[in-house]
Amino acid sequence: MPRTALISSLLLLMSLTPLAAAASTPSGSWVQEATLTASDANSSSYVGEAGAIDGNTVAVSNGGTEVDVFTKPASGWKSMTQVAILTPSNSDFGLFGTSIAISGNTIVVGAANQTVNSNARQGAVYVYVEPAGGWTNMTETAMLTASDGATGDRLGVSAGISGNTIIAGSANHNDYLGAAYVFVKPSGGWVSGTQTAELTASSDANASEVGATVAISGNTAVAGALLSSGSLGQGGALVFVEPPTGWSDANQIAVLATGELNLSSVESVAINGNTVAAGAPRTTANGTLHAGSVFVWVKPSAGWSNISPTAVLTASDGVKNAYLGGSVGTNGTEIVAGAAYAAVGSNPQQGAAYVFDEPAGGWVSMTESAKITLTNGQNGDLFGDVVGISGGTIVSTAPAINQDEGAAYIFGY
Repeated sequence: MPRTALISSLLLLMSLTPLAAAASTPSGSWVQEATLTASDANSSSYVGEAGAIDGNTVAVSNGGTEVDVFTKPASGWKSMTQVAILTPSNSDFGLFGTSIAISGNTIVVGAANQTVNSNARQGAVYVYVEPAGGWTNMTETAMLTASDGATGDRLGVSAGISGNTIIAGSANHNDYLGAAYVFVKPSGGWVSGTQTAELTASSDANASEVGATVAISGNTAVAGALLSSGSLGQGGALVFVEPPTGWSDANQIAVLATGELNLSSVESVAINGNTVAAGAPRTTANGTLHAGSVFVWVKPSAGWSNISPTAVLTASDGVKNAYLGGSVGTNGTEIVAGAAYAAVGSNPQQGAAYVFDEPAGGWVSMTESAKITLTNGQNGDLFGDVVGISGGTIVSTAPAINQDEGAAYIFGY
């Protein structure tokens, strides 16, 4: 779980649906193919505190001042340093690389502490479009901000992109009620500007910190939130669907509640098609404190509505304070979840990533199909701090490895 995502919470015991057997694992296994490092990393770089993968492109944060881009060579992934460095054109880095998202030839970078119009920590999102000759060292194509942004809003604490649509979270906006902002690419290409739409929770949703984590797939966006119910709270996510006329200011059309009454918010979300996955790393799973869980919702045939989780995913070897679900990704039929604080053997906080394969009959509560760890893992690596999956490739970062230089790792099947 990224250190910036830690929040105080009260924790009550969780009652889980009985676990089904793990999905059958296809023949073969996940193999570590490459180590991605930054040529300029040092003991305070923490490379990989944010990152993303799409197709043959991986991008990871580096020291709060740059984002490093890696592209798959024609001969396949191999250990390498970056092919390009992305930086902002201004000198106020504002935690550049707080969040990262990729879709095709476009990389989105959040800078949650960016000063905008003299508003400290209002936050901004930077857009980079790959040049015709391929990724190279460059500054942004466009800088996106909120028209109603204010001091401390921290736009860009989370970000997602799907095609021509970007979503960015601002969990501190409006006295921590939060919001998610949608930006749609203009017909002439990305240019600096403000949002197309602002997505917020309706008054009866009892939600706050909307946008602490966000994701988007096609015309459907998801924003993590803290849901309140009387004196208790639970993690959850709000679903927003683009109207036929295009994105406009709106409230959610559905609330996806975990049912986990513990004042602990969802800290990661992913969506692919009709499947939403949300990590709740502070949950008590199978009686183990803070082992963590991933909740899965599948869109009903009638469309999104307020529904309970379709499935709860946990680690078969879940240990105390592993924080499974601090990061999560999905390619539709597989879900990968990070447990950065998990002990591996005698190494505390070495970290691990867990892969869950959707059974033939659909998602059910289950344990992992595969567990991924570093071949050379050590104490405190925090492997699994950020995970992502695209097709048959998984990326997982370890920002504390090599005396906090950090690195990203590629796994193929």
